Amino acid sequence: MRPLRLRFKTIVKIIISVFVVTTCIVHYTNEKFERTGEILKGVGNRNVNLMVQPFVDTFLINNHWLRDNYNSNNKNGNVFIDNNGQQQNERDAALPVGVEIEHHQNDPFLVVVITSTPTNIERRTIIRNSWMKYEPEKPTIVVFFCGRPRSQDMAALQKESEKYGDIIVDDFEESYYGLTVKSLRILKWFSMNLPKSNFLVKTDDDVFVNTLKLVKLLDRVETKLRFERQQNSNNELPHYMGGVVFHDRSPHTFNTFSKWYVPPKLWKEEIAILAKLGRESGRKKEYHELKSYPPYLEGNFYVIGGHTVPVLLNSSLPLPLFHLEDIYVTGFLGSEILDIKLESLPNVLSDSATFPKLNYRYNKLFTSPSEMVAYHCDNDIEIITQIYQDTLMS
Repeated sequence: MRPLRLRFKTIVKIIISVFVVTTCIVHYTNEKFERTGEILKGVGNRNVNLMVQPFVDTFLINNHWLRDNYNSNNKNGNVFIDNNGQQQNERDAALPVGVEIEHHQNDPFLVVVITSTPTNIERRTIIRNSWMKYEPEKPTIVVFFCGRPRSQDMAALQKESEKYGDIIVDDFEESYYGLTVKSLRILKWFSMNLPKSNFLVKTDDDVFVNTLKLVKLLDRVETKLRFERQQNSNNELPHYMGGVVFHDRSPHTFNTFSKWYVPPKLWKEEIAILAKLGRESGRKKEYHELKSYPPYLEGNFYVIGGHTVPVLLNSSLPLPLFHLEDIYVTGFLGSEILDIKLESLPNVLSDSATFPKLNYRYNKLFTSPSEMVAYHCDNDIEIITQIYQDTLMS
């Protein structure tokens, strides 16, 4: 009887183990199928041309009147001047073919574009009542950028836009895996409306940005770029991208439960296209051995040189969309295709913290709150107000 009882327990254990393993496999397979479907839906057919060409105005709520009012009220706006005292037109020459541009002599030094969803009214209100009140030393504008709202939300968004004049709404579907489309549309909007601005900042509506400190920082960057331009034999302004730089991060091709999951087929296709583009451009890189992403900037906050924006947009046209926007825009396009050396900016914490409120309050991240350039508050968006008040008192 004893051996029979042992065999029965063994059989029960085997059945339970098989059931658990089978359940896990089924759950993993379903998650992989659903996540892959969401990703592919977010990047559409991956054809960038359909997303950003023919560079016509697709904006449902635009800010032409805000831009015109801004330029008429800022007669002394910053314009890049070359060594001979002539206004530099190299940014015009870099614009994608087909872009219709209204030229303005007084485009701002800095343009900050905050990605937001149509229903995030509370976050936009917090930002308007905090760091958007800063008055930097050089002309700066801050706007929110949204995708197409649901029909029942359109009237409220239109009313908000008419009241504050700081919202651009473009004609694309909002989704997490569509953020690459959103970022390219931001580059397109900037190229069409404010191409002479010195810098573009792309950030999110859960990030605190000290534009006072940021403008001073970018003023030094601009001086450095001008100096490097003088050293160049071709007299061209160097391309620029800066933020929090990540190196040697590998794609999550197996963990389907990861927020940053990458379907293996999508990864292999992207590497194959990069290899093809590399051969065509004469760059010699073994893309088939690429196991990690190229250097890229954290997507919550990064800076792009104004003249770099249209070049970056142009470089996207032959490369299919990739759903992780920071890796696509700053990694694949910026550091890989354009070979831009990404700069690590001081006093910027844009990566995610487990407890952002405690992290800010007790970790002594900065010598003073006023030294902070950017801080990712994640879902603790009320910290934005607290940090803003702290900067005013420090």
